[in-house]
Amino acid sequence: MIWVILSFISIITIIIILWPMVTNRNLDSNEELIAKNFYNKQIEDLERDIDSNLISQEEAEDIKIEINRRLLKSFNSENIVQEINKPQTLMWSSIIITLGIPFLTLTIYMNLGSPEFKTSDSRESNIPINDHPEEKNVNNLISTLSKRLELDQNDIEGWLLLARTYREINNIENSLDVYRKAISFNPNTLPLLAEYGEALVVANNGFVGMDAQTLFYNILRKDMNNARARFYVGLSFSQNGDPKQAIAIWRDLTKDAPPSAPWLSIVRQEMSRVASEEGIMPMSITPTHPLTNNFQENKKTEESTENSVPKPDEENYLPDVSSIANNFSEDNLKMIQEMVGGLEARLEFGEENYEGWLQLGRSYIVLKNNEKAINAFENASRFMPNEIFPLVQIANLLIRGLGSGDKVPEKLEEINMKILSINGQNPDGLFIAGLIAEKKGDYQKALIYWENLLKVLPEDDSAIQSIKKRILALKKD
Repeated sequence: MIWVILSFISIITIIIILWPMVTNRNLDSNEELIAKNFYNKQIEDLERDIDSNLISQEEAEDIKIEINRRLLKSFNSENIVQEINKPQTLMWSSIIITLGIPFLTLTIYMNLGSPEFKTSDSRESNIPINDHPEEKNVNNLISTLSKRLELDQNDIEGWLLLARTYREINNIENSLDVYRKAISFNPNTLPLLAEYGEALVVANNGFVGMDAQTLFYNILRKDMNNARARFYVGLSFSQNGDPKQAIAIWRDLTKDAPPSAPWLSIVRQEMSRVASEEGIMPMSITPTHPLTNNFQENKKTEESTENSVPKPDEENYLPDVSSIANNFSEDNLKMIQEMVGGLEARLEFGEENYEGWLQLGRSYIVLKNNEKAINAFENASRFMPNEIFPLVQIANLLIRGLGSGDKVPEKLEEINMKILSINGQNPDGLFIAGLIAEKKGDYQKALIYWENLLKVLPEDDSAIQSIKKRILALKKD
């Protein structure tokens, strides 16, 4: 079929080239006719001038001789040009060239460029046709890493790179095998454990199974701030029908995260998705660390007895740690108790600072001692009066302690007034102001705060739908 199409195109091209040459004689005849008519017109004009007595007969004769001379000269020039150009010779030579080039090209192609043409053995390549350069590079990398790890089984970076390489080419089974081997040689390396847990989730089509949950909780017992473990524990709650707990964990993860953290946008997107689907306003959920409460995995741990829980000693700055007793061993509880107590003692009797008071406030939130947490955040605010973060933490703790029939404490109103005086468009301040107004029965005022809140929130903020539902509920009332 392709040869028919190419032949047709060649014939059309030849006709287009030769057509002007075939019709050249007619063009020449037309040029002669135009020349004759031009000079005849001049003679007619001359006759009219004679009849009108504009010129004499003698002058007219001289002009006629000149016109006839020019007409004769024009015909002679055209004959000379035609003789020089030899139209017939030019036409035939053009025909030969036009027809000869395609046939010559076709002959050369059939002998050298044909698809059926066989290359000699010396030019054959040993590289398979389907061997993609990128795949070849990946296979070389895997081979190199495997040999390297045989010589050094404690090369953490090598194990991680090999496992990640298998994941990149979607070979999840080999990736899991590499992680298991790496962990067998390096059982206490948290990055390995965390990535292995993530690989288990990938292998399970994105679902956080019990084996992955257990692994992530074990990681958090060794490193409470491990971001990957905290995210997937939150995801497990979302997948198991507890979106509020998932958002609480993710809020706790994002609130102190550095703005440059590469995982921050992923956590926020997932939190936004869950909040939007469930109609939950994230700001209404108190941030919670995965190890704060007795979650599902803690049911499998042994119940701690009273004798295993270190006793509080306020005089020696040893706080009550019974609220997290089911999540840690006795030794870990003692360590936490001493760390929190030691921090509090240093801040009160040593060199106090803003970050230290913030850290103490967060610690007491985990220990469920709201009173001491509020005190710590108040001290932080004393150091930096124009910082909104500690004020928002105090407000959240005060709201958390309110019952359905409780009055709004004056302290909450004072704190929120400070927030809005620092920044009248602060989202937390506007939301809390709306809650206070709603609690006091001033629905119109609550509407004003929350409608202003909608104006300052980004268009993709997950809290927007929840705020709109609250506004709609107030308008119905």
